[in-house]
Amino acid sequence: MEPTLAPDEPKWIRLPDFDTLSPVEMGRTEKPSAGTYRAGREWFGLRFSGFLEVPTDGLYTFYCNSDDGSRLYIGNRLVVDNDAGHPAWEAGAHVRLKAGLHPFTLTYFNGVRNKALKVSVEGPDLVKQEIPASWFFVRDSKEEEDEAVGSKPVDACETQAAHNE
Repeated sequence: MEPTLAPDEPKWIRLPDFDTLSPVEMGRTEKPSAGTYRAGREWFGLRFSGFLEVPTDGLYTFYCNSDDGSRLYIGNRLVVDNDAGHPAWEAGAHVRLKAGLHPFTLTYFNGVRNKALKVSVEGPDLVKQEIPASWFFVRDSKEEEDEAVGSKPVDACETQAAHNE
């Protein structure tokens, strides 16, 4: 998981720039979840990355329900922006995708008290549901970067965590 801020930094009220932070933990998880990080912790951020395997060409709607902020990127495109400190709230957006693997990044932060993160999808012949763990893939090694992407299913997606105390 990922980044740490200096103790004199203010508490996050928006998603941090994870690229400017140093990981405090890194690992893999079956699918994105706020529960990925230690129970009871406040003021932390998570960044999940890997690949989504979309089953068919078509128009998909992705949703992020989070307490506090979250953002979902597919490729380099910001698809869902649900940033800021707020109670559990769902935001969604449409994107047209081809069948196959698509790089994704999901960022999330939690302030105080409750934490929640659920990422859902609906699309061609697919009712709205939490994205199945079987859709998530990562590369197992650097050498695979030159090979066809996503040839191996994994425990799911890589996570990085940061905390701000």
